[in-house]
Amino acid sequence: MNFKDALLKIKKEGLLDCIVDESNDYEVCSSIENEIDYLLSLEHCSSSIESIVCIRSLKEELQMDENRHYIIESDVKYHETYNVCSVRDDSLYSILYVDWDKIIGADILDSCIERYGFITVMASILHELSYGYSQCKEEINNALKITEKEIFDQSENFISLDDFSKSLGFPERSQEEIEFVQKVHKHVFSEFEKEKRILGLNM
Repeated sequence: MNFKDALLKIKKEGLLDCIVDESNDYEVCSSIENEIDYLLSLEHCSSSIESIVCIRSLKEELQMDENRHYIIESDVKYHETYNVCSVRDDSLYSILYVDWDKIIGADILDSCIERYGFITVMASILHELSYGYSQCKEEINNALKITEKEIFDQSENFISLDDFSKSLGFPERSQEEIEFVQKVHKHVFSEFEKEKRILGLNM
């Protein structure tokens, strides 16, 4: 389904409340209607985006004790979330920094809508687009102004990740903790890859 056609479907069939109910972010919910109107006002600009995809994934919830060590014996809780990406050259890319006029004419992968439902997919895409778009672009533009020479000039002030973690009060991780976290992340990655294959994203 074409993204613009999907937005028109929301308007014509009065699905806005369903989209809002699907999202749990109040700030995003309050701006969704204006966001849809703005997107529909755009003229599609030529883009290399082949399609927009929404992929269900897991977000882990790891418990810590009072000393901020992971509780390895506890059951890991997982929450379902959705990753929204664009497909280009058989690879997945974030749509956070893509100009909206390059997205409006793209197609949403049909298998995503068939698997998760129209409301879930559209709510996920609109949430992703709403997520600090202007702020993100400004941060990138500012970062690009930093020259390579400036980076090297400041390199003597850099600290290692371990030192940075200690400065925040995080304890040194034991090998058992490291292996526990790696096992959790491996499970999350494995489930994500499985979901991609179900959707026909063999990349």
